[in-house]
Amino acid sequence: DTAGLLGWLQEETAETGVEIRVGEAFSGARRERGHWVLSESGTSCRFLVGADGARSPVAKLMGLDRNTRYLKGVEYAYEPAPEAELSLHCFVDTEFAPGYIGWVLPGVGVTQVGLACHATHSVDLRGFIRRIDPLFGLSRRRVLEKRGGIIPIGGLLRNFHREDVLLLGDAAGMVSPLTAGGIHRAYLYGRLGGQAVAHYLRDGGPYPGEVIRKGYPRRPWQHAARWVYDHLPAGAMVEAALRMPLVFRRLAGKIFFDRMSWPE
Repeated sequence: DTAGLLGWLQEETAETGVEIRVGEAFSGARRERGHWVLSESGTSCRFLVGADGARSPVAKLMGLDRNTRYLKGVEYAYEPAPEAELSLHCFVDTEFAPGYIGWVLPGVGVTQVGLACHATHSVDLRGFIRRIDPLFGLSRRRVLEKRGGIIPIGGLLRNFHREDVLLLGDAAGMVSPLTAGGIHRAYLYGRLGGQAVAHYLRDGGPYPGEVIRKGYPRRPWQHAARWVYDHLPAGAMVEAALRMPLVFRRLAGKIFFDRMSWPE
């Protein structure tokens, strides 16, 4: 329930006295007397954080590195489908989802159906839905919401910070190159980044960008696994793994639930 989570975060943030403005695009900032002054609003700050998505305007306009490797994702939210309850259904389909998977899962009051694929591939969610319709009866249900976006899979950017500017979340490439999961990392390193910025400004603590870099997990095996998934027959590999249940369970646990090297 991403919308519910974001709404709750907004409420919690506002209760601490933070002013939240919506509908204001970042168009640049200039340095004045130790502060960043935003071009449009004239608002000034001592430290600028860009948590503004995979195609971050802050990264572009402040001269930081930008994401160049993506997956494209599209998802429909359907009326609840009893056939999809209680399970996450994953489809390894190199025709419709090369580079990733298709999925059907029970959401909050909806059934979520989607897929992601390489940025160079055309997204055909309707074709994928027609293929799986006999399993879930989606054609008998209304689409309540449509959403889509891009997912960076190149890993943490080399230059994701500069003088009193820091990128976080998708803007910094804080997404697993293999699973394309980013919400957990955005939440975790958003909190760590906020604490580091406060310590830096109030107490003269270490520079926040270096705090993040030292705490961020280095997992070269995920980049290697991403290359394998992109260049070898993914369907055949998954089928082979499924024939070895113990190996498959350990592999799935390592990929999706590994918490080693994550800061508390």
